[in-house]
Amino acid sequence: MTKRDFYLNNLYSLENRFAEDEIIKLFEDENLKKIIQPFLIDVIDLLYSNLKSGTKVDIESINIPYAEKNLDILLKGKRVYDIFYEKSENKKLSEGVCKKFLSRLFNMDGHNNEGFIIQNYYHKWLEKQFAEAVTNDSRFESEAILVDLVKKAYMLHYFYHYLLLYVPAKWINEHQKDWISVNEKPKKLLEGLRSFDNDYFDTYVDDLQNKQKTDLWEYVWHATRWSDNAMLNDKYSFKSAVLFRKNLNLWVRFWDNLHLPIIQDCAFHDKFASKDYISIIETIASEEKKLKSDIKVIALIVAKNYFEASVNITENLSIYLEPDRITEANRFFFIEGESYYKEWLIEKEKHHLSFITKLKEILSQQEIEDWIFSYRHRPNNGTNAVSERYNQEINSLVNAMEKVSDETESLNADSFNLQKFNYYIEKLKKSKSQTIADQLLEAFITFMKSDKFHWDKSFSEPFWSSVLGIGYLISISKNPMVTAKKLTHSFRVNHQGWKPTAIDYKSIAREAFIFSGVFASYDYDATFKNEEEKNSFYRKLLSDILIQDQYSQIDSSEYYQQPLLLLLWMTRKRSSLFTNEIEKDLIIGYDKLYSLLYILSFDDENICANSKKLLKTRIKNEFLIEKRKLNQKKRSSPYIERMEKMASHLKVL
Repeated sequence: MTKRDFYLNNLYSLENRFAEDEIIKLFEDENLKKIIQPFLIDVIDLLYSNLKSGTKVDIESINIPYAEKNLDILLKGKRVYDIFYEKSENKKLSEGVCKKFLSRLFNMDGHNNEGFIIQNYYHKWLEKQFAEAVTNDSRFESEAILVDLVKKAYMLHYFYHYLLLYVPAKWINEHQKDWISVNEKPKKLLEGLRSFDNDYFDTYVDDLQNKQKTDLWEYVWHATRWSDNAMLNDKYSFKSAVLFRKNLNLWVRFWDNLHLPIIQDCAFHDKFASKDYISIIETIASEEKKLKSDIKVIALIVAKNYFEASVNITENLSIYLEPDRITEANRFFFIEGESYYKEWLIEKEKHHLSFITKLKEILSQQEIEDWIFSYRHRPNNGTNAVSERYNQEINSLVNAMEKVSDETESLNADSFNLQKFNYYIEKLKKSKSQTIADQLLEAFITFMKSDKFHWDKSFSEPFWSSVLGIGYLISISKNPMVTAKKLTHSFRVNHQGWKPTAIDYKSIAREAFIFSGVFASYDYDATFKNEEEKNSFYRKLLSDILIQDQYSQIDSSEYYQQPLLLLLWMTRKRSSLFTNEIEKDLIIGYDKLYSLLYILSFDDENICANSKKLLKTRIKNEFLIEKRKLNQKKRSSPYIERMEKMASHLKVL
């Protein structure tokens, strides 16, 4: 097993292959090959005639080689063979497999009526010999006859794999035009299209022509988003697979001829390693003048698949870090796999640097950022290893980009998002540029007011870093208090008066998110002249949120409770005295008892004695009323249980 095998295949596949290969090695016997060779020559002659002129093949007339004695000598004592020999009726392994081979090849026999593992192993070896013999016969050197052969041999399970290995590069190079040509209408290049996808494809070209490329990554995402629902048909999938393995320059030209982004994306359903994508980008850059596609578009298609391939390799290798899966039978895989995983972590960093460096020859800094910052961290509470690895993959890509990026800032509003905001906050902490800080704040405000902003009411990434980033921007602005007030007033929701804001959770989400960011500035002492000014400012903001929540036309507590929770957490880190004041304001002024309990009990910190006294009074006066409300909303059981649990945690029940 090679390193590439471990990179591109999961443990289950490798275990199966290893078991197969251990037996197939025994078939590599010269005497056995001599017995099989005349049979293969007859099959190839009949196959060629059938493909060229449609001559019908009578498989009963083909002489079946007798190899039973040789196989018995080679395999006796091997469990898979002994089981076959004990339980099979005719005991003739070679004869049965050769007959089934002929039936599959010439009669398209798809019936799986062989019940022994050793039969599968012998089939694999026989099909390997068949592929080798075919590729040594110059009659099969044209692209057309090889495509017909693949269709004819559709029922052979292993032949295709070995054919890709053995096709001579010379055949490809001598028929380049045939191999890179694509002479069918786009829809016919694909198979597996369902009725919905057919309808989508009918309008795809018109939709693509009407789509602007102002945000290039968004255009590529839109143009390729349904590619997982289709695949290249057998002919073009075979051509793609052969060309990639034999001549990358020709593969790129063939891929270019697929023309439409959704079809070009389907070409990557084959297994590619991250190193392959570096070679593809290098080839695209060197062949630019020969390509008809928009080179920026196809570069981003490659980038999209590069990231997915890197994630998949990490996942394939990460299983070898789980000792609970180790058995005596698979211990070898875990020793090798863990070693390859460590190598991969080092290689991956180098690959990211190389890939982005090559990508910069084609794409601008902004276009590269748009691609990388489109990936969002997955919520992770520290227990989900898959999410943790995915998030690390994003971080690794961002770190590589930072190492090779230029110093220009691309704060284009069309492609701005929280991931990009977080990245530039980190750069700003190094440069300390007030000009960049002002530009970044304006870009952020514009983004927040757009339809692109979304918040799931959590402080998972990228939201947590963005909240802290807002706090940092406020702290380094020329007048922090003015900046903070500007932000809160810009996103204030009018819940009352002559022109209340229409009921819209998105507006409330914006306001609550901004309040969270303003509260995050509490960590920066430079924001205020003294502690008194600081505490006064934040208590006023706290009062504003409580009023907003009281006047809200809908239950907005799930949004407004988040900045309140953050404020309490911030103050608990810095000042116990001020925390007591915040607790008091919350207990007296926050109407929502459930949310109040949630905020006060979110961590292991205890509330002060005075807060407990105030809270006990509220619990005594309101708990039964809250229960009745929840019963009316048919939400009684889980919510009441949680309320009781939170109150018990706070020791007020």
